[in-house]
Amino acid sequence: MKSVIITAPTLEPITPAELKLHLRVDSGSFAGNIDETISIAPGSHVIAANYTTHVGTAVEVLGYTAVVVATFGVLTVGGVVDVKIQESDDNVTYTDWATGAFTQVTISATASTQEKAYTGVKRYIRTVAKVITQNSEFGTTVIRLTATSIEDDLLDAIIIASRENVEDITRRALLTQTWDMYLDGFPSVDFIKIPFGNLATVTHIKYKDSAGAETNMTKALTAFAASDVTPATKTKVTSAAHGFDDGDTVYVSGTTSYNGAHTVSNSGTNTFDITVVYVANDATGTATENYIVETNGEGMGRVVLPYGVSWPSFTAYPSSPIVIRFVCGWTTAALVPYKIKAACLLVATDLYSNREGQIVSGQDYKENRAVQRLLASARLWDEF
Repeated sequence: MKSVIITAPTLEPITPAELKLHLRVDSGSFAGNIDETISIAPGSHVIAANYTTHVGTAVEVLGYTAVVVATFGVLTVGGVVDVKIQESDDNVTYTDWATGAFTQVTISATASTQEKAYTGVKRYIRTVAKVITQNSEFGTTVIRLTATSIEDDLLDAIIIASRENVEDITRRALLTQTWDMYLDGFPSVDFIKIPFGNLATVTHIKYKDSAGAETNMTKALTAFAASDVTPATKTKVTSAAHGFDDGDTVYVSGTTSYNGAHTVSNSGTNTFDITVVYVANDATGTATENYIVETNGEGMGRVVLPYGVSWPSFTAYPSSPIVIRFVCGWTTAALVPYKIKAACLLVATDLYSNREGQIVSGQDYKENRAVQRLLASARLWDEF
Protein backbone atom coordinates (compact mmCIF):
# COMPACT_ATOMS: atom_id res chain seq x y z
CA MET A 1 0.00 0.00 0.00
CA LYS A 2 1.15 3.52 -0.76
CA SER A 3 -0.52 6.87 -0.16
CA VAL A 4 -0.12 10.08 -2.15
CA ILE A 5 -1.43 13.45 -1.06
CA ILE A 6 -3.72 15.08 -3.63
CA THR A 7 -4.80 18.26 -1.85
CA ALA A 8 -2.71 19.68 1.00
CA PRO A 9 -4.44 21.41 3.90
CA THR A 10 -5.26 25.10 3.48
CA LEU A 11 -5.20 25.65 7.25
CA GLU A 12 -2.46 25.08 9.80
CA PRO A 13 -2.88 24.12 13.48
CA ILE A 14 -0.98 27.26 14.57
CA THR A 15 -1.09 30.68 12.95
CA PRO A 16 1.81 33.01 12.13
CA ALA A 17 0.53 35.39 14.81
CA GLU A 18 0.55 32.62 17.43
CA LEU A 19 4.08 31.57 16.49
CA LYS A 20 5.37 35.15 16.51
CA LEU A 21 3.85 35.71 19.95
CA HIS A 22 5.45 32.47 21.16
CA LEU A 23 8.83 33.47 19.71
CA ARG A 24 8.45 37.14 20.72
CA VAL A 25 9.09 38.10 17.09
CA ASP A 26 7.38 41.17 15.68
CA SER A 27 8.01 44.38 13.79
CA GLY A 28 9.26 46.17 16.89
CA SER A 29 6.61 48.90 17.11
CA PHE A 30 2.94 49.05 18.05
CA ALA A 31 1.98 50.82 14.81
CA GLY A 32 3.85 48.24 12.79
CA ASN A 33 2.05 45.38 14.52
CA ILE A 34 -1.53 46.33 13.60
CA ASP A 35 -3.61 47.37 10.64
CA GLU A 36 -7.10 48.86 10.48
CA THR A 37 -9.86 48.41 7.92
CA ILE A 38 -13.06 50.43 7.92
CA SER A 39 -16.03 48.10 7.68
CA ILE A 40 -18.92 50.59 7.93
CA ALA A 41 -17.70 54.07 7.06
CA PRO A 42 -18.17 56.66 9.83
CA GLY A 43 -20.89 59.23 9.21
CA SER A 44 -24.63 59.73 9.29
CA HIS A 45 -26.55 56.60 8.29
CA VAL A 46 -30.19 56.59 7.20
CA ILE A 47 -33.07 54.78 8.84
CA ALA A 48 -33.14 51.11 7.81
CA ALA A 49 -34.99 48.61 10.00
CA ASN A 50 -32.98 45.71 8.55
CA TYR A 51 -29.45 44.35 8.40
CA THR A 52 -29.17 44.45 4.60
CA THR A 53 -28.90 48.21 3.98
CA HIS A 54 -25.87 49.01 6.14
CA VAL A 55 -23.46 46.19 5.27
CA GLY A 56 -19.78 46.74 5.98
CA THR A 57 -16.69 45.77 4.03
CA ALA A 58 -15.45 42.24 4.71
CA VAL A 59 -12.04 41.66 6.29
CA GLU A 60 -10.00 38.46 6.20
CA VAL A 61 -9.14 37.46 9.77
CA LEU A 62 -8.04 33.82 9.53
CA GLY A 63 -4.64 33.59 11.19
CA TYR A 64 -4.95 36.99 12.86
CA THR A 65 -6.04 38.29 16.23
CA ALA A 66 -8.85 40.72 15.41
CA VAL A 67 -10.86 43.33 17.32
CA VAL A 68 -13.94 45.08 15.97
CA VAL A 69 -14.53 48.66 17.16
CA ALA A 70 -17.90 50.42 16.84
CA THR A 71 -17.95 54.18 17.38
CA PHE A 72 -21.27 55.99 17.93
CA GLY A 73 -21.96 59.71 17.68
CA VAL A 74 -24.66 61.62 19.56
CA LEU A 75 -28.09 60.14 18.79
CA THR A 76 -31.16 62.33 18.44
CA VAL A 77 -34.45 61.66 20.19
CA GLY A 78 -35.73 58.19 19.40
CA GLY A 79 -32.57 57.05 17.63
CA VAL A 80 -31.66 53.36 18.00
CA VAL A 81 -28.65 51.58 16.47
CA ASP A 82 -27.95 47.85 16.51
CA VAL A 83 -24.57 46.57 15.23
CA LYS A 84 -23.45 42.96 14.95
CA ILE A 85 -20.60 40.90 13.50
CA GLN A 86 -21.20 38.35 10.76
CA GLU A 87 -18.76 35.63 9.64
CA SER A 88 -18.12 33.58 6.51
CA ASP A 89 -15.87 30.88 5.06
CA ASP A 90 -16.14 32.07 1.45
CA ASN A 91 -16.92 35.82 1.62
CA VAL A 92 -20.25 35.04 -0.03
CA THR A 93 -22.54 33.43 2.53
CA TYR A 94 -22.54 35.21 5.89
CA THR A 95 -24.19 34.21 9.15
CA ASP A 96 -24.37 36.01 12.48
CA TRP A 97 -21.47 35.24 14.80
CA ALA A 98 -23.08 33.77 17.93
CA THR A 99 -21.61 36.35 20.34
CA GLY A 100 -21.14 39.18 17.87
CA ALA A 101 -23.95 41.56 18.83
CA PHE A 102 -22.87 44.92 20.26
CA THR A 103 -24.88 46.53 23.04
CA GLN A 104 -27.78 48.42 21.50
CA VAL A 105 -27.25 52.19 21.48
CA THR A 106 -30.31 54.38 22.10
CA ILE A 107 -30.84 58.06 22.94
CA SER A 108 -27.47 59.37 24.14
CA ALA A 109 -26.06 62.81 24.84
CA THR A 110 -22.44 61.72 24.40
CA ALA A 111 -20.44 59.79 21.86
CA SER A 112 -19.38 56.24 22.81
CA THR A 113 -17.17 53.39 21.66
CA GLN A 114 -17.59 49.64 21.98
CA GLU A 115 -15.20 46.87 21.00
CA LYS A 116 -15.39 43.10 20.59
CA ALA A 117 -12.55 40.63 20.06
CA TYR A 118 -13.41 38.14 17.33
CA THR A 119 -12.77 34.62 18.64
CA GLY A 120 -14.56 32.64 15.94
CA VAL A 121 -12.96 30.31 13.38
CA LYS A 122 -14.18 31.68 10.04
CA ARG A 123 -12.00 33.28 7.38
CA TYR A 124 -13.93 36.55 6.91
CA ILE A 125 -15.92 38.90 9.10
CA ARG A 126 -17.95 42.04 8.48
CA THR A 127 -20.29 44.29 10.42
CA VAL A 128 -23.94 45.03 9.67
CA ALA A 129 -26.19 47.59 11.31
CA LYS A 130 -29.85 48.44 11.78
CA VAL A 131 -31.00 52.07 12.31
CA ILE A 132 -34.45 52.86 13.72
CA THR A 133 -36.48 56.11 14.01
CA GLN A 134 -33.72 58.65 13.31
CA ASN A 135 -30.65 58.91 11.09
CA SER A 136 -27.68 58.12 13.32
CA GLU A 137 -23.93 58.69 13.30
CA PHE A 138 -21.67 55.69 13.72
CA GLY A 139 -18.95 53.62 12.06
CA THR A 140 -17.09 50.36 12.54
CA THR A 141 -13.44 49.36 12.15
CA VAL A 142 -11.66 45.99 12.19
CA ILE A 143 -8.21 46.04 13.78
CA ARG A 144 -5.89 43.08 13.14
CA LEU A 145 -2.67 42.11 14.89
CA THR A 146 -0.37 41.73 11.89
CA ALA A 147 3.07 41.63 13.45
CA THR A 148 5.45 41.38 10.53
CA SER A 149 9.12 40.64 10.34
CA ILE A 150 11.71 40.11 7.65
CA GLU A 151 11.46 36.38 8.40
CA ASP A 152 7.75 35.93 7.64
CA ASP A 153 8.37 33.53 4.74
CA LEU A 154 10.69 31.46 6.92
CA LEU A 155 8.11 31.33 9.72
CA ASP A 156 5.37 30.25 7.30
CA ALA A 157 7.61 27.42 6.06
CA ILE A 158 8.46 26.43 9.65
CA ILE A 159 4.76 26.19 10.52
CA ILE A 160 4.18 23.78 7.64
CA ALA A 161 7.28 21.76 8.54
CA SER A 162 6.24 21.54 12.21
CA ARG A 163 2.78 20.31 11.25
CA GLU A 164 4.23 17.70 8.90
CA ASN A 165 6.67 16.57 11.60
CA VAL A 166 3.84 16.13 14.11
CA GLU A 167 1.80 14.27 11.49
CA ASP A 168 4.73 11.86 10.98
CA ILE A 169 4.96 11.23 14.73
CA THR A 170 1.22 10.78 15.31
CA ARG A 171 0.50 9.12 11.94
CA ARG A 172 -2.43 11.54 11.68
CA ALA A 173 -3.58 14.08 9.11
CA LEU A 174 -4.17 17.10 11.32
CA LEU A 175 -6.32 19.31 9.08
CA THR A 176 -8.53 18.63 6.06
CA GLN A 177 -6.57 17.07 3.19
CA THR A 178 -7.25 14.67 0.33
CA TRP A 179 -5.26 11.48 -0.28
CA ASP A 180 -5.13 8.63 -2.78
CA MET A 181 -4.36 5.19 -1.34
CA TYR A 182 -3.18 2.57 -3.85
CA LEU A 183 -3.59 -1.19 -3.38
CA ASP A 184 -2.25 -4.10 -5.43
CA GLY A 185 -5.42 -6.10 -4.82
CA PHE A 186 -8.52 -6.34 -2.67
CA PRO A 187 -7.92 -7.93 0.76
CA SER A 188 -9.01 -11.38 1.89
CA VAL A 189 -10.85 -9.82 4.84
CA ASP A 190 -14.11 -7.86 4.59
CA PHE A 191 -12.67 -4.42 5.34
CA ILE A 192 -9.98 -1.98 4.25
CA LYS A 193 -8.35 0.31 6.80
CA ILE A 194 -8.10 4.00 5.86
CA PRO A 195 -5.04 5.70 7.42
CA PHE A 196 -4.51 9.07 9.12
CA GLY A 197 -7.65 9.27 11.31
CA ASN A 198 -10.60 11.69 11.26
CA LEU A 199 -11.97 10.19 8.05
CA ALA A 200 -14.55 12.56 6.57
CA THR A 201 -15.51 10.93 3.26
CA VAL A 202 -14.44 8.33 0.75
CA THR A 203 -14.65 10.14 -2.58
CA HIS A 204 -14.33 7.00 -4.70
CA ILE A 205 -12.96 3.49 -4.98
CA LYS A 206 -11.79 2.59 -8.49
CA TYR A 207 -10.15 -0.52 -9.89
CA LYS A 208 -8.46 -1.14 -13.23
CA ASP A 209 -8.37 -4.43 -15.09
CA SER A 210 -5.48 -5.87 -17.10
CA ALA A 211 -6.64 -4.05 -20.25
CA GLY A 212 -6.62 -0.70 -18.44
CA ALA A 213 -10.42 -0.38 -18.22
CA GLU A 214 -11.39 1.41 -15.00
CA THR A 215 -14.49 0.74 -12.90
CA ASN A 216 -15.75 3.26 -10.35
CA MET A 217 -17.53 1.56 -7.45
CA THR A 218 -18.74 4.94 -6.15
CA LYS A 219 -21.51 7.12 -7.54
CA ALA A 220 -21.44 10.86 -6.94
CA LEU A 221 -24.62 12.44 -5.53
CA THR A 222 -25.28 15.99 -6.71
CA ALA A 223 -28.75 16.99 -5.49
CA PHE A 224 -31.54 16.06 -3.09
CA ALA A 225 -35.23 16.99 -3.25
CA ALA A 226 -38.60 15.74 -2.09
CA SER A 227 -39.71 12.70 -4.07
CA ASP A 228 -41.89 13.35 -7.12
CA VAL A 229 -43.96 10.25 -6.27
CA THR A 230 -44.22 10.21 -2.46
CA PRO A 231 -42.84 13.57 -1.22
CA ALA A 232 -44.05 13.07 2.33
CA THR A 233 -41.95 9.98 2.95
CA LYS A 234 -39.14 9.80 0.37
CA THR A 235 -36.23 11.85 -0.97
CA LYS A 236 -35.25 12.04 -4.64
CA VAL A 237 -31.49 11.76 -5.18
CA THR A 238 -29.73 12.93 -8.35
CA SER A 239 -26.76 10.83 -9.50
CA ALA A 240 -25.74 10.72 -13.15
CA ALA A 241 -25.95 7.23 -14.70
CA HIS A 242 -26.07 5.64 -11.24
CA GLY A 243 -27.08 2.15 -12.44
CA PHE A 244 -29.14 1.32 -9.35
CA ASP A 245 -32.40 -0.63 -9.68
CA ASP A 246 -35.55 -0.63 -7.56
CA GLY A 247 -35.01 -2.81 -4.50
CA ASP A 248 -31.22 -2.32 -4.40
CA THR A 249 -29.68 -1.39 -1.06
CA VAL A 250 -27.33 1.58 -1.35
CA TYR A 251 -25.01 3.03 1.27
CA VAL A 252 -24.91 6.82 1.35
CA SER A 253 -22.04 8.74 2.94
CA GLY A 254 -20.57 12.23 2.91
CA THR A 255 -23.92 13.98 3.47
CA THR A 256 -25.37 15.84 6.43
CA SER A 257 -28.88 14.38 6.36
CA TYR A 258 -28.93 11.06 4.48
CA ASN A 259 -26.00 8.86 5.53
CA GLY A 260 -26.76 5.18 6.00
CA ALA A 261 -28.37 2.24 4.20
CA HIS A 262 -31.39 2.89 1.97
CA THR A 263 -33.61 0.89 -0.36
CA VAL A 264 -33.87 2.26 -3.91
CA SER A 265 -37.25 2.97 -5.49
CA ASN A 266 -38.59 5.01 -8.43
CA SER A 267 -35.22 4.66 -10.14
CA GLY A 268 -34.52 6.45 -13.40
CA THR A 269 -31.41 7.02 -15.47
CA ASN A 270 -30.10 9.86 -13.29
CA THR A 271 -32.34 9.85 -10.19
CA PHE A 272 -33.70 7.46 -7.60
CA ASP A 273 -35.70 7.68 -4.37
CA ILE A 274 -34.64 6.64 -0.88
CA THR A 275 -37.04 6.02 1.99
CA VAL A 276 -36.24 8.96 4.21
CA VAL A 277 -38.07 12.27 4.60
CA TYR A 278 -36.48 15.13 2.64
CA VAL A 279 -34.65 17.55 4.93
CA ALA A 280 -32.43 19.77 2.78
CA ASN A 281 -30.47 19.76 -0.47
CA ASP A 282 -27.08 18.60 0.83
CA ALA A 283 -25.83 18.84 -2.80
CA THR A 284 -22.97 16.41 -2.30
CA GLY A 285 -22.24 12.88 -1.17
CA THR A 286 -21.62 9.39 -2.49
CA ALA A 287 -23.59 6.16 -2.84
CA THR A 288 -22.55 2.58 -3.49
CA GLU A 289 -23.92 -0.94 -3.30
CA ASN A 290 -20.52 -2.40 -2.57
CA TYR A 291 -19.23 -1.00 0.72
CA ILE A 292 -20.02 0.91 3.88
CA VAL A 293 -17.87 3.80 5.15
CA GLU A 294 -17.01 3.81 8.86
CA THR A 295 -15.56 7.19 9.80
CA ASN A 296 -14.90 6.15 13.43
CA GLY A 297 -14.42 9.66 14.80
CA GLU A 298 -10.78 10.49 15.53
CA GLY A 299 -9.78 6.86 15.07
CA MET A 300 -8.83 4.97 11.92
CA GLY A 301 -11.64 4.80 9.37
CA ARG A 302 -12.63 1.70 7.43
CA VAL A 303 -14.37 0.65 4.24
CA VAL A 304 -16.46 -2.44 5.11
CA LEU A 305 -18.30 -4.96 2.95
CA PRO A 306 -22.05 -5.25 3.60
CA TYR A 307 -23.39 -8.67 4.56
CA GLY A 308 -23.34 -11.05 1.63
CA VAL A 309 -21.22 -8.79 -0.62
CA SER A 310 -17.73 -9.66 -1.90
CA TRP A 311 -14.93 -7.56 -3.29
CA PRO A 312 -14.89 -7.46 -7.12
CA SER A 313 -13.09 -10.32 -8.85
CA PHE A 314 -10.96 -9.14 -11.78
CA THR A 315 -7.62 -9.58 -13.49
CA ALA A 316 -5.66 -6.64 -12.12
CA TYR A 317 -3.66 -4.07 -14.00
CA PRO A 318 0.05 -4.64 -13.22
CA SER A 319 0.63 -1.30 -11.46
CA SER A 320 -1.48 0.06 -8.58
CA PRO A 321 -4.79 -1.28 -9.93
CA ILE A 322 -6.94 -0.07 -7.01
CA VAL A 323 -7.16 3.53 -5.80
CA ILE A 324 -9.18 4.84 -2.86
CA ARG A 325 -9.52 8.61 -2.65
CA PHE A 326 -10.50 9.95 0.75
CA VAL A 327 -10.70 13.19 2.74
CA CYS A 328 -9.50 13.27 6.33
CA GLY A 329 -8.39 15.59 9.14
CA TRP A 330 -10.00 18.03 11.55
CA THR A 331 -12.00 20.68 9.70
CA THR A 332 -10.79 23.73 11.68
CA ALA A 333 -7.70 24.62 13.69
CA ALA A 334 -9.95 25.15 16.71
CA LEU A 335 -10.75 21.40 16.75
CA VAL A 336 -7.11 20.30 16.89
CA PRO A 337 -6.35 19.22 20.49
CA TYR A 338 -4.27 21.67 22.52
CA LYS A 339 -1.54 19.11 23.20
CA ILE A 340 -0.99 18.74 19.45
CA LYS A 341 -0.92 22.51 18.97
CA ALA A 342 1.57 22.81 21.83
CA ALA A 343 3.78 20.18 20.21
CA CYS A 344 3.63 22.08 16.90
CA LEU A 345 4.77 25.25 18.68
CA LEU A 346 7.67 23.42 20.34
CA VAL A 347 8.80 21.89 17.05
CA ALA A 348 8.47 25.26 15.30
CA THR A 349 10.48 26.94 18.05
CA ASP A 350 13.22 24.32 17.70
CA LEU A 351 13.34 24.75 13.91
CA TYR A 352 13.54 28.52 14.27
CA SER A 353 16.06 28.64 17.12
CA ASN A 354 18.35 26.08 15.49
CA ARG A 355 17.73 27.06 11.87
CA GLU A 356 21.45 27.33 11.09
CA GLY A 357 22.22 23.81 12.35
CA GLN A 358 21.09 21.63 15.22
CA ILE A 359 24.07 22.18 17.48
CA VAL A 360 23.60 23.54 20.99
CA SER A 361 26.61 25.09 22.76
CA GLY A 362 29.02 22.84 20.90
CA GLN A 363 27.29 19.71 22.21
CA ASP A 364 25.33 17.09 20.36
CA TYR A 365 21.79 18.24 19.62
CA LYS A 366 19.01 16.60 21.62
CA GLU A 367 15.36 16.69 20.66
CA ASN A 368 12.89 18.32 23.04
CA ARG A 369 11.41 15.34 24.91
CA ALA A 370 8.25 17.31 25.72
CA VAL A 371 7.17 16.87 22.09
CA GLN A 372 7.04 13.08 22.39
CA ARG A 373 5.30 13.27 25.76
CA LEU A 374 2.64 15.65 24.42
CA LEU A 375 2.00 13.41 21.42
CA ALA A 376 2.19 10.03 23.16
CA SER A 377 -1.58 9.70 23.56
CA ALA A 378 -2.35 11.40 20.24
CA ARG A 379 -0.63 8.78 18.09
CA LEU A 380 -2.97 6.85 15.84
CA TRP A 381 -2.53 3.14 16.44
CA ASP A 382 -3.54 0.33 14.12
CA GLU A 383 -6.68 -0.55 16.09
CA PHE A 384 -8.31 -3.06 13.78
